[in-house]
Amino acid sequence: MNTIKKAQSVQCTNCHAPVEIIGNPKRCQLLVCGYCGTVMDYKNELRALYAYTEVQKPASHLRIGMQANIEGITFKISALVVYETLQGKEEDWVEYQLYAPNYGYALLIIKDGVCCFLRKIYHLPKPNVWLLKAGDSFLAKGQQYIIDQFSLTRVLHSEGALLDKIKQDKRDKQVFARVGDQCFYSKYNLNKVIYYQGFYIDKQQLEGRFV
Repeated sequence: MNTIKKAQSVQCTNCHAPVEIIGNPKRCQLLVCGYCGTVMDYKNELRALYAYTEVQKPASHLRIGMQANIEGITFKISALVVYETLQGKEEDWVEYQLYAPNYGYALLIIKDGVCCFLRKIYHLPKPNVWLLKAGDSFLAKGQQYIIDQFSLTRVLHSEGALLDKIKQDKRDKQVFARVGDQCFYSKYNLNKVIYYQGFYIDKQQLEGRFV
């Protein structure tokens, strides 16, 4: 396995613990300390914005800095976000941000024991998924999907070098769709919509690849 070069590190402005910046520093928006939960504005001299009062570590053993080969590419975990649903259903939901120097960023989502690997796409789905309901179908980048579910979530915890700003008690709307082993995912918040496309992968097998 080809390894990724050692990441640069800065000190948390609150507890002074080291915080690694894995990925492209130019794209980093927030740095979140994994020790004390302080959220720092990377673009504004690491100014402390707020802190998570209870650090909610994910149930999975995957942690920032671990790496694995996925589809022939070595990805390293650069950040993570832990969600809770606001619809009365308890779910284990973790979004891992991955980085590979010559490939860029990807997402790994582990939700209710199901795992999917995703890349951002820039083709708008037709029709607009946010005007549909569960069970409806749509096209994205030439692939037809069926909507599995919509979710309203709140961020419980985040950690690492994040590409997007996360406001305190941030709430998101998300939609998952699938066809066979192919998956589609979209997030909608603050008038910003992001689309992802990828595939499902066996959770136990994938977690075993990370070292």
